[in-house]
Amino acid sequence: METINGLQLHKMIVNGFNNLKNFEDFINNINVFPVSDNDTGTNMVLTLTSALENTKEDIHVGNYLSNLSKNMLLGARGNSGVIFSQMAKGISFSITNSEISVKDLSNALLEGYKKAYNATIDPKEGTILSVSHAGILNTINKLNSDSFLEFFKVYLDELLAEEATTIEKLDILKENGVLDAGGYAYYKFIEGMYFLLKGIDIKVKSEPILKGKEGSIFLQLKDLFNFDIYTFTEVLKGFSSKIKVFSYDSLLEITVEEVNINKLINYIKSFGAVVSIPLKEVVTHSRRYDDKSLYIVAFSSSSCYDKLFESYGVDIIFRSNEACTKEVVDTFKLILSNRMVIFTNGKKNSEITKEAIKELGIQDRVTLIETNDEVECYFSLVMDIIDNSIEERISSFVNEAKEVNIVKVNKVEGFNPISLIIDKLEKVEDISDKSAFLVILNKEMYQNHLDEVSKTLEDKFPYIEIDYKEDDSMDTLLKIGVF
Repeated sequence: METINGLQLHKMIVNGFNNLKNFEDFINNINVFPVSDNDTGTNMVLTLTSALENTKEDIHVGNYLSNLSKNMLLGARGNSGVIFSQMAKGISFSITNSEISVKDLSNALLEGYKKAYNATIDPKEGTILSVSHAGILNTINKLNSDSFLEFFKVYLDELLAEEATTIEKLDILKENGVLDAGGYAYYKFIEGMYFLLKGIDIKVKSEPILKGKEGSIFLQLKDLFNFDIYTFTEVLKGFSSKIKVFSYDSLLEITVEEVNINKLINYIKSFGAVVSIPLKEVVTHSRRYDDKSLYIVAFSSSSCYDKLFESYGVDIIFRSNEACTKEVVDTFKLILSNRMVIFTNGKKNSEITKEAIKELGIQDRVTLIETNDEVECYFSLVMDIIDNSIEERISSFVNEAKEVNIVKVNKVEGFNPISLIIDKLEKVEDISDKSAFLVILNKEMYQNHLDEVSKTLEDKFPYIEIDYKEDDSMDTLLKIGVF
């Protein structure tokens, strides 16, 4: 879908309202700024309720938004409701057409932020204002599509990433261990609009949900509607009998007693084929990240390495050549553990990481392993013994990375790549003493020459354990890690 008319937008806004309404109590319970009056969720719900009741559907987007924004301003409740209605006013000023495109909506959202910001007496970072502003700016910079579905997908990711940083931007949020209520309410509203584009019609729950009690953690999951919550609950009970799981659309609330939060999260992440929980999408009401003794961080250039790293316990994965210092800094702020090991897997990644470490002043608790390639990182992870002490594990990571040789084969006219592989491997020092190969092939080599490569290697090196992986983003024909 590349254009939206007023009737379609109305349905999306109603779905967004229903999603927001379902999280009203939870949003109220995390409301501590500017004062702890527990009414942000209610105020934003009432502001939209009044507007939707008094605004007629209209196929013309400009007319519809003009009327909706006026009714939001007339029915605005509380500080959050006023800001929300000012955002709507700015958006309506920017849109006058009968239909809108992704570009139209992007520009309008920026105008909505500007209007709300200028109307706020003392605007603060770490609120709905900064969340909405960074969310749309980052979306505009990253998006390369005219599809509304793709736009909302990226926009939601960016809103949630920025919302996760609010706890570090306002002392009162940090003291209470919560995220900004207004920013989270806005995120849930936009999420509901996205759900409708995906064909998911949100209904208002008959009972309030997500009370946000101490001792609960909240996991934002992707594609939860295809998720078997009953089976997952039974799996978690195998971890601890003192766990209860509640599902609310795209959010799980897990209440725990006497359970190590980080071990639980790692346990959940071990089912990666079923559920994806990036760190920035984990919101803990009780802020217990500090009970994990060691975090492992790595940079990765492709999904091939993502899967390898996740299977060997890497907690945070940054995308090489895309991560910036700010992203690394914002993520590191969420990690309260005493120790961190970072595999940089490239010179540029090393520079970014060093800048982030220096800015945060955390040199004393970070071990930076300046690996040149993901394969070095992989073999270090393979040799990790998690029952060892932290110092023993870190020492092993550093030493094992040094033991890896990497052989790369590019396409050379007039040469058989298979013979080049053998020739280069035979030049590796003490090749007869090596125990394992990790063979990474590009898409063409994997699909057309895997059998030939594997037969040649296994005939020539029968005493070496060999694993084969496809990396469809790799420029070289083939890369072998020798350990």
